Amino acid sequence: MSLIRNTGRGWRHVLLCAVAVAGLAACGGGTSQREPFVPQRMISFGDEASVLIKDPALPGGARKYAVNLIVTTNGVDAVDCTQLPLWTQSVGNLYNFVFEECNPGAVAAPQAATFARAGAKVGDLGEQIGRALAAKGAFRSDDFVTMLMGTNDILEVYEGGVGILSEDAMADQLRRRAEQLATVVNDLVGQGPRVLLSTVPDLGLSPFGRGQDALGSGRSSSLLSRLTAAFNEQLGVKIILDGSLIGLMQADQMVQSMARSPASFGLSNASDAVCAATAVLPDCSTKTLITDGNASNFLWADGTRMSFGGHAFLGQLAQERALQNPF
Repeated sequence: MSLIRNTGRGWRHVLLCAVAVAGLAACGGGTSQREPFVPQRMISFGDEASVLIKDPALPGGARKYAVNLIVTTNGVDAVDCTQLPLWTQSVGNLYNFVFEECNPGAVAAPQAATFARAGAKVGDLGEQIGRALAAKGAFRSDDFVTMLMGTNDILEVYEGGVGILSEDAMADQLRRRAEQLATVVNDLVGQGPRVLLSTVPDLGLSPFGRGQDALGSGRSSSLLSRLTAAFNEQLGVKIILDGSLIGLMQADQMVQSMARSPASFGLSNASDAVCAATAVLPDCSTKTLITDGNASNFLWADGTRMSFGGHAFLGQLAQERALQNPF
């Protein structure tokens, strides 16, 4: 049985209201419905938020940079990668696609694959696309591409710039990287695929970000939030504003809504990491959580990466965008 929670009308209503407030209905552009887009392949690019690591010890199994669900059979623990899915897996589920990296049922021809890599930054996107082309051939008009990237860029600029660069200089660096990402996305849709693109979650509200305020020396959660906003705003400005080509999801505003009212999203905690400090991702599992921790009820897995509580709603937002955009 799937562990994706049935959010019900209440949570769904809250999420859609957050979407409306954020102006998401207009982010993808376009107003008229075209022929329904029916993808035949799904390809994911990005960073840890989209990574599935094949586990050679588990045929068809994979680990995630979130919380991995452990099932025990005859005293032997194993990861079930189909449960507590990443947001990209939720998008794949919409089309009944199976990721080749997470294929415990040994589906003969999985229709989804991820080329995302842990630690990836915008400058690494060309390498990911090159691997995809080598493995899958040229992009097609029935390809659906998902992308979430920028977290590691923001953290790199923040760590390297605090106390050395002005905030404006750091923000300018991130705007250039966001423009570089937008250029790649715009080029991709020119090759045929539709792209579902997410902004970066507000890192100032992450456990890492919240911990910055106590450190001083120019470090602060609000600075991280402003740098995240600088990246996301430039990304939104530079992509092609055509909902028939690109669907934009504002994960930053989703996280902000969750932080303001966790209970409205069925969360018990939107500020702390659910993985124990000793459980370094991707080795965090349902057996290595903090006391009273729950992967579904916490927004964050570790300092900067989301638990299933975040992925579930980002996945729902992605499904809404995929269905509502006039692809």
